Amino acid sequence: MDATPTEDERGMNRVGDRVDLHHTFDGTWSPVVER
Repeated sequence: MDATPTEDERGMNRVGDRVDLHHTFDGTWSPVVER
């Protein structure tokens, strides 16, 4: 994961709490839809 916040990450930060929670587990931005 990049240390520098990109526009994609900023967008994820908004909905990251409900959309991409699993990105911390896989280390990648995986939506919770793909369990």
